[in-house]
Amino acid sequence: MGRSNKRVFRAIPTISNTAVGTRLPQLYQVLRGYKYEAKDCVKCPVGYTSAGSSSTSCTKCGPGTSNKQPGSKNCYDLCKAGNWSSDGFDKPLNTVGCAPCSKGYYSDVYGAKSCTQCPNGLSTVTEGAKTAQECVDVDEGSGQV
Repeated sequence: MGRSNKRVFRAIPTISNTAVGTRLPQLYQVLRGYKYEAKDCVKCPVGYTSAGSSSTSCTKCGPGTSNKQPGSKNCYDLCKAGNWSSDGFDKPLNTVGCAPCSKGYYSDVYGAKSCTQCPNGLSTVTEGAKTAQECVDVDEGSGQV
């Protein structure tokens, strides 16, 4: 089974300049990709990251981006609709990058690891189809729609 991401290591207290007599919560230093939680540094889950420093929460990766493992420092581009790669990521995370779906296939999501075949003998006119609506009846004799 998978390992827990909790209690990876203890947060390091940091010193701050405060006026005498003021009470402020003690600040803790955490690495990028982690958040501070109950005196522990906890990895952000897949699809999230943090700026580090004294982060107490993780931020969701932006649209069309994600990461592969908990505690990731960065978010990376996913393949756009109409494209695919073996892991769903574009360059630089995937050295080959994304490829368009072949004729007769489509992908309507970001991060596709494969393309979906058009139903019942339908096909697409071009590569890189983004929706099932692009699957049309193609006349077998002429190759025309």
